[in-house]
Amino acid sequence: MCVGCRVEHHIYNNPETMTGTIQKITASFIRNILEICSISFVDHFTYITRFLIYYSMKYSYNSNLLINDELFDDIGCSVTWITENVSKNKLSKDVIIYLHGGGFTSRDGAELIFGTKMIPLLSQLLGKDKAPPMVCGVMYTLATSTKKSFPKPTNEIISIQYQLKQRGYNIISICGDSAGGSLALSSLIEMQEQSSIPIPPCAIAISPVVDCRMNCKSIINNCNKDFLNHTWMLKCRYAYLLGKYDLSEEDREQYDKAIANPLASMVFASKTQLLKLPPLLLMGGGDEMIIDDVRAFANQIKDVHQHNHHDKIRYIEAPGELHIYPYFDNSYQSTDAFIQMARFIQPHCCLDCTEDVHINL
Repeated sequence: MCVGCRVEHHIYNNPETMTGTIQKITASFIRNILEICSISFVDHFTYITRFLIYYSMKYSYNSNLLINDELFDDIGCSVTWITENVSKNKLSKDVIIYLHGGGFTSRDGAELIFGTKMIPLLSQLLGKDKAPPMVCGVMYTLATSTKKSFPKPTNEIISIQYQLKQRGYNIISICGDSAGGSLALSSLIEMQEQSSIPIPPCAIAISPVVDCRMNCKSIINNCNKDFLNHTWMLKCRYAYLLGKYDLSEEDREQYDKAIANPLASMVFASKTQLLKLPPLLLMGGGDEMIIDDVRAFANQIKDVHQHNHHDKIRYIEAPGELHIYPYFDNSYQSTDAFIQMARFIQPHCCLDCTEDVHINL
């Protein structure tokens, strides 16, 4: 049995370590990392420990919330709903689409953390008599060593939004972390070509992969600070775009064409595409490996809007923090990140609310 399988077997059969959905997500995520990179458990003990802490310690069950899965058969993927634990007729019609990270090859489970933190925050901001939005986490198709997924996830995300709109839901924001942040941006770009689906009024991308070339200086400068592994990042990129974990010369032309596609690398989006983006909150950790790319993309959007809509892009870079930093601890930086996200989404809820609400932490 491979190292990844042994770790997964241990977690599945030790409920005191993890429970329920969190247990299964963590097990599959760890297995994915170990098998893709062909590395030992010891070599990435720190990396894996962070994710174990992330799921087992930082996610706490909230009896005021419900978590349910729904399969969209015609699209071929499912969603995870995080809602208030109230009768259906009292639920809001506002929906936040959330896209998990995991290198396009696995699920990091961040939609659960996002939902269980964001819904109570928005509930405070909106007031006790007003229902907060529901969170809909899309379980998009993942890439493997034999099957690429690009650009299928983007199309699935748009199809989910279309069906929810047909049901009468109001998509108020699309958010994502890491690979999910990239897919949130690619969806917004692709939706510009589909007039039948309205673009959400705002978006949040946390540590998004905006340049699949991954050749920025921070990849090297922060490699000993961030928890990410460069080998894993490369293999995930190859799997997403090519359906294999290694790049051969015969694949070079196809690969170069894929990474230059704005749906894979948003830095190649045209000025028109960037101008059509909704208000965007872009977040990154100052010590993460891809921070140079995230910062450059924020500046790219600012430059496009320099003569008119200065509020189209809001960029937050947390000094000393790592990749998807809001999800790892309850530090001031993490707590503040969620408050900033809640206040960014709040004005787009279809309910009257005040701007100066105090949030009880």
